[in-house]
Amino acid sequence: MHRLSSLPGGDFDAAVTVVEQPPAPVLLLTSAATDLSTLAHWLSLPEAEPWRQRIRALPLASLQHPAQVDHYLSVTGAEAELIVVRLLGGRGHWS
Repeated sequence: MHRLSSLPGGDFDAAVTVVEQPPAPVLLLTSAATDLSTLAHWLSLPEAEPWRQRIRALPLASLQHPAQVDHYLSVTGAEAELIVVRLLGGRGHWS
């Protein structure tokens, strides 16, 4: 878990909206919108049927607050066998 009081400069007084997704064996967290659109297109194809309930994807921009990350990983990531994080850019893009 994160220690919010130890992070300088963070605005942690605002209300936090948590992200809810059903657990899945594979999670893709990415900063590239093209990853999400490509995955969505592939999952719409008939041959992807077995994967539709086995993979979840989320833009990293949805997890800006440390509490959001903690909640997402403890709920959705708890049953994951593989978590892929694709981060484009430096620390400033997703600190």
